[in-house]
Amino acid sequence: KKKTTKLNYIYFELENNEKIEIATTRPELLPSCVGLFVHPNDDRYKKIVGKKAKVPIFGQMVPIMEDEKVDMEFGSGIVMICTFGDTTDIEWWKKHDLPMKISINKNGTLNEICGKYEGMKIEEARKKITDDLKENGMLFKQEDLSHDVGCCWRCGTPVEFIPTKQWFVKIKEHKEKFIEQGKKVKWYPDYYRKRYEDWIKNLKWDWCISRQRHFGIPIPVWYCKNCGKIIIPDKEELPIDPKKQKPTKKCECGSNEFIAEEDVFDTWFTSSLTPELALGWIDNNPNFENNFPENLRPSAHDIIRNWAFYTIVKAYYHFKKIPWKNIMISGHVLDPKGRAMHKSLGNSIDPRDMIEKYSADALRYWSVTVRIGDDVPFQEKELVRGRKLILKLWNSARFVSMHLDKKPKETKLEVADKWILSRMYETIENSENYIKKYEISKARKEIEMFFLHEFCDFYLEMVKYRLYGDDEESKDAVKFTLYNVMLNILKMWAPFIPHVTEELYQEIFLKYEKEKSIHISRWPETGKIDKEVLELGEMITELISLLRQYKTQKDMAMNTELNLMTIDCNNETMKKIKEIENVIKGTMKIKEIKYGKVENGLKGEKYKIDIEA
Repeated sequence: KKKTTKLNYIYFELENNEKIEIATTRPELLPSCVGLFVHPNDDRYKKIVGKKAKVPIFGQMVPIMEDEKVDMEFGSGIVMICTFGDTTDIEWWKKHDLPMKISINKNGTLNEICGKYEGMKIEEARKKITDDLKENGMLFKQEDLSHDVGCCWRCGTPVEFIPTKQWFVKIKEHKEKFIEQGKKVKWYPDYYRKRYEDWIKNLKWDWCISRQRHFGIPIPVWYCKNCGKIIIPDKEELPIDPKKQKPTKKCECGSNEFIAEEDVFDTWFTSSLTPELALGWIDNNPNFENNFPENLRPSAHDIIRNWAFYTIVKAYYHFKKIPWKNIMISGHVLDPKGRAMHKSLGNSIDPRDMIEKYSADALRYWSVTVRIGDDVPFQEKELVRGRKLILKLWNSARFVSMHLDKKPKETKLEVADKWILSRMYETIENSENYIKKYEISKARKEIEMFFLHEFCDFYLEMVKYRLYGDDEESKDAVKFTLYNVMLNILKMWAPFIPHVTEELYQEIFLKYEKEKSIHISRWPETGKIDKEVLELGEMITELISLLRQYKTQKDMAMNTELNLMTIDCNNETMKKIKEIENVIKGTMKIKEIKYGKVENGLKGEKYKIDIEA
């Protein structure tokens, strides 16, 4: 978290009483100072490397050393190491085998090594020590500094590093193996595997699995009160809460007095076993052997480093396997300004409010407008769009139902029917391929474009003159097509907007279909995709679009009858248009179509048209 604080320039004294300058934002950590560092290439300080300096106020002598991690441009170029101000201090402490001096208690106050500052809170001690440094002439300059400070994600309080005894699982020694295991998993999107690998490569310590919390799974361990030996229960005795139960036998030293472990397991230590537990591994369920590794782990990108990684760790340690074959990574919902949502920031959106306002299906629709793996700023207008789509689905299905009194049988189809069926088969195929790759938003877009643009905007308008006409065979062809296309549209939409699709299925199709719910029916099957018919369909939609454009420009209603449309095209195009003349005439209310020269008219891809109203 970005914070603005004071950068304090302080004098340290060498053994010859010469003064050197260091800059720090944490003067309250001076009692924990165990060394000073300069960069090996910094010529200003080569003569003092290997010497010792006296820490102001507290008086301890600390060595002056070299390390390449020192930023020569920051402050004076001399950095103090305290145990511990940040992760760099921890790295230097380990690397240079330095002593540990702890000056902060667990309750955030200074301890006994701080002398007269003992018991002060950190901010209070910082101010008091700064004032004393000024008074002693040891602080000679202060500057405002804006920098990143490690803070609690929930409350924003700066985090302090306090060494305590913890339980760990060794992972550093198997880093390459964990990277290898990660490559066996198929990642969606693939680039998130790089984040997984980067996390492993940058691991600097083993996995700490103990936590000091009120709630959690107890660590089943006791310590012998006499000799300190760790006592672990037998597998058959688990689960155990060591604070409520005692070991069933004495310690090897003969003592029967024990101290219970008070820590609980890190939540990731147990949740990293979810595939195994879900498949009944603990109970020797044959389902485990038959289905492990599982097929899919859905996860958000922020927990790749813990849930995904630790699950892979556990599967490798227990079985030398991967836990699942595929992992699908989602992004986060951000606020409209692109910030993370937090209750403390007051920018979170309650999904229950959105459901109440727009419906659960509208919220689900919005969730699949996002590309897999991407973060998305929340935009309420997307729920408005979702609600409109749901209403369109409802109205179009009700229109279809008005013309169904029995399940239609297949009959001789006309070109418009063949076109919409071919486009339906293409949509089924394309959306299924996207779903198999977990590209859910692309599947949704494919289905939406087919439903709104081709089925509603064109096909439903193309067939109304047939539905209300006198040709019974043509009517039957429309009804057969409407039934099958509408049913498959509902099936394609069902995973995305399950409630409205189920209701429409129950009201319209249940009496004709075998499955009692759309959600246990099969995904639609594809069929013959007729390329020639698709080309004719494109020509139909283009001509209808041009005619709609003409009527709109002339302020005509769409059902206004037109006397004549003249088409200027080559013989090959004329042959194709003749196949679709009846659709154009019936849809756009045209009395006559002729072919001839057009000087100034509306242009299609392969023709020009002129219209006489």
